[in-house]
Amino acid sequence: MQSLIRRLLYWINRGQEARDLEDEIEHHRALRQEALERAGMSPERAARDSRRALGNRTLALEDARTVWTWVLVEHVLRDVRYAARTLARERTFAVTAIVTLALAIAVTATVFAVVDAALWRPLPFPQPDRLVAIYTSSTTARPQYDPASPRDLLAWRGAQSLRGVAASTDSRRRVVLAPAAPESITVRAVTTDFFDVLEVQPARGRGFVPGSAAAGEAVLSHDSWVRLFGSDPQILGRHIEIDGEAVTIVGMTAASFRPEIFETPELYVAFDPARSDAGRRNLITIGRLGEKVSVASAAHELEAIATRVAGEFPDSNAGRTVRVEDLRTSSSGADWRPMTFFLSASGFVLLLACINVAGLLLARAQRRQRELAIRRALGGGPTAIARQLVVEGAVLAAAGATLGVVLAIWMTEALPAVLPADYLGRETVARIDARALLGAIVVTAATALLFGLAPAVITRRGTGRELLGHGGRTAGASRAHVRARNSLVVIEITLALVLLFSAGLFLNSFVRLTQVPIGFEPRDVLTFQVATPGPRYAARGATDLLAGEILDRISALPGVRSAALTTSAPLGSGPVAYFRTSGSPSPADGREPRAILRAVSPGYFSTLGIQLLAGRSFDQGDGSGGTRVAIVNERLARLYGGRAAIGRPLELLPGRSPWVPSGTVTIVGIATAVKELGFNEVEFNGIYLPAAQVSREPIQVVVKTSAAPGALAAAVRREIRALDPVMPVLALRTMDDAVAAALQQDRFNLLLSATFALLATIMAALGLYGVMTYAVEQRTREFGVRLALGSSVRGLLGLALRQGLTLAAAGVALGIAIALVIAHIAGSALYLVEGQHNGILFEVSSTDPVTLLGTASLLLGIAFMASLGPAIRATRVDPVTALRAE
Repeated sequence: MQSLIRRLLYWINRGQEARDLEDEIEHHRALRQEALERAGMSPERAARDSRRALGNRTLALEDARTVWTWVLVEHVLRDVRYAARTLARERTFAVTAIVTLALAIAVTATVFAVVDAALWRPLPFPQPDRLVAIYTSSTTARPQYDPASPRDLLAWRGAQSLRGVAASTDSRRRVVLAPAAPESITVRAVTTDFFDVLEVQPARGRGFVPGSAAAGEAVLSHDSWVRLFGSDPQILGRHIEIDGEAVTIVGMTAASFRPEIFETPELYVAFDPARSDAGRRNLITIGRLGEKVSVASAAHELEAIATRVAGEFPDSNAGRTVRVEDLRTSSSGADWRPMTFFLSASGFVLLLACINVAGLLLARAQRRQRELAIRRALGGGPTAIARQLVVEGAVLAAAGATLGVVLAIWMTEALPAVLPADYLGRETVARIDARALLGAIVVTAATALLFGLAPAVITRRGTGRELLGHGGRTAGASRAHVRARNSLVVIEITLALVLLFSAGLFLNSFVRLTQVPIGFEPRDVLTFQVATPGPRYAARGATDLLAGEILDRISALPGVRSAALTTSAPLGSGPVAYFRTSGSPSPADGREPRAILRAVSPGYFSTLGIQLLAGRSFDQGDGSGGTRVAIVNERLARLYGGRAAIGRPLELLPGRSPWVPSGTVTIVGIATAVKELGFNEVEFNGIYLPAAQVSREPIQVVVKTSAAPGALAAAVRREIRALDPVMPVLALRTMDDAVAAALQQDRFNLLLSATFALLATIMAALGLYGVMTYAVEQRTREFGVRLALGSSVRGLLGLALRQGLTLAAAGVALGIAIALVIAHIAGSALYLVEGQHNGILFEVSSTDPVTLLGTASLLLGIAFMASLGPAIRATRVDPVTALRAE
């Protein structure tokens, strides 16, 4: 320890210590000189003999410093200073290498940050690995993840393997009477032990306690406290109205708190499951495992409880079991397949950048053969030379990593502008954190070794006496050097083809998506929703009257061609209705056919341009007192044999949505199927009911305009405010915007893959250009001799191009083989598989021969252009100048 402290102190004051050491040595020499002079020797001879007696002064200084400091550190620092001076003189080379590496590290770090945020980052709770999600499922169907009922929740609370079980409902839009104006906010009802199970408490005030549900207590989010209440410090204990119901604010979450397991609500309210509908399955349930309890053991105990509850309540729980899953995995939501695909692609880009810079360093090392030979002749050992080359690579890698991290931080901050809203699944933010920085450090270390050792190993041969024997001439490249550079170029072209082929698949897929029929006409259509606040609209029929008044006011606006009511528009999905066709047996629990259900008013189909294939549309005769009717889409009609569905009965089974009616309806029309969620989706059954025959919850309006639909936005808000000043207008947008939003994820996938492919292609082209330029320089004398002996310019051009095109052809062939192997391994992972996973390719095969051949041709063309410049220069060689070049 004393030696370490002494060395550290010396290192801190090494300048003064070095001067003191020199003074001490000089003092010993002077004493020796004085002794010799007293013995009668002349001052000049005494000085000379004292220096001879002392020995090599520099060696003595080095030996003394070896005892007091770390010599290797000093050597490395000296090599760093030398490398910095050398690279400063070669700015073009240094900038090219640093920028290449920085772009690759930035892209890789950014993609890693996205994948980490979506799949790997721990949830923001204490001991997040102890949290689980608990679902119910049918024992007779394929694995399902259904919500729990209050009856299930109360039974699970008796499990010994769980320290606690809490639940919440889906977030709902409700209206709060804020100080400025009525605001629509998201409200999530949670059990009173919700924050206790998460082991997170509000930053101000308190959480929920037993009795909070009966007292109408709520916890406010920090953002809504700032936005709605102007950061009022007296907010705790304040009474506010939500949909006409009074609640009391008892706590406020921290500014940084984001649950991530669901979208952060603006308000949490307490509810009591013991006072809720015991059999209604609408609870999202989480639990905290006990100490040393595994997920499997907790699932086993809960399954036993589910069996017991099923025996006690067969009507609601017969044939039901329990599924338990790690909460982080459950809440991620994002499909890991595209994430893994793009992370692998970014790794290809980083590898390609490393190879590209290694090639640059090999070329540079070849130019420095004479310098290295002189250093070895002057006593520089192989270890010292290798250390210098490694340090130069480390300097480049460190500069590239630093710039890459800065670019990655900027790119992650810019991501929200291009990243689809639901791309991550969890409500989290991609950021460059400690793990991303650690990854950059690892990449820096690996690339430093790669950049430095590869040139050191390959240039170790041929840097001795034979190179000095060339005099002023430049030595030619060794076979090992040529093979190494050519191999690097082939690998670059291989990786570039794989990434370019991927981009071609995404481009092909995106073009096909934009051409797929969506079943409706989005042009000149505006859509919006309204929130119905307070008990004023709780009475039976009040919502129907309100919807009719809204429709009348909007239809009377100038520029409106038609308007209609619906519970949800296309691309907005809707509640799921379970049904049974006429004459079919009762389906088993969990195997009932399902359909997306909408309640619409007359004029809905014509307003959206949805074609009726058979039968009729709804009219004013389809009122609450008339025969219950329905219009189905063409997919559901196929269950009846197509057009034969007209006039047939359809039985709606009880479902989870409170406003979906059960009972028998008569099919009166068949409509074209529309896209419900996105463009790359499985087909859905669709059922439309007359709005007048359904007591519906959401009110949405679709408006066909004769002018730009966006110009009606202000008029719509004005009419709704005149009808009810406290009724907010929500989700007001054009259907063209909805279509663009539905394509956003596919557009982002295309942008990402195109970025990878562009970087890879540029790197491969630059690598090939560098190899060809160097090859032409090495063969200048040969080309001059060939021209002097009568070779044609065309023949010489073909000779010069042959090497580049041969390397390109080898890389393309290897790239095609690797692309086919990857496609075989991926299997169906890139496609939408119903009931299993989403897809990122649409109607294009991952081995599409047209895309593969087109990609190969494009890359060969780029390789030809990269080789053409150096080849043309070869044909312009002056034979006399070339013969004198060496």
